[in-house]
Amino acid sequence: MRLFIAVPIPADISRNLEDIISNLKRTGADIKWVKPESIHITLKFLGETDEKRLLEITSAIESLGIKKSGLEVEVKGIGFFPDKKRPRVVWAGLQENTPFLAESALKIDSAIGTLGFERENRRFSPHLTIGRFRSNRGLTMLIDETEKMKTSSFGSFPIREFNLYSSTLKPSGAEYKVLRSFKL
Repeated sequence: MRLFIAVPIPADISRNLEDIISNLKRTGADIKWVKPESIHITLKFLGETDEKRLLEITSAIESLGIKKSGLEVEVKGIGFFPDKKRPRVVWAGLQENTPFLAESALKIDSAIGTLGFERENRRFSPHLTIGRFRSNRGLTMLIDETEKMKTSSFGSFPIREFNLYSSTLKPSGAEYKVLRSFKL
């Protein structure tokens, strides 16, 4: 099974992002847009994993004792990975009042790394992936439109949990299932 660890986002933020995606679709850019209900904050992608490893994975995460209250995250701005010149991903940015997401991602990566999973070799950058480029068709219009949203806020929300998800790839897009929730 294909696994990842992520923070879910609330329905009101999903609706706001759905409006943004609808607006960006009008540019005609050749992008596979993420379904708003599937948007999340990825903390760690595990990839294909034997189902028998679920217990050791959840135990490793629980042993970290990640707890935090009062954490508020703001969804703000639109950008590209790796950059505008060679875009592969369109994202909505995240701003938080503490470095909690980055610290949690690092702790999870370290704990999961001890189980033999590949460790991240790049710095964690909190974001919400909203689309993936198929080609650069329509890129200029898309960049023009996203420039208008560079500092726009799409809402704030408290982070109360993160989840271990399974992901099933289908022609209509990935389908996610929560296997375990970790309350903060």
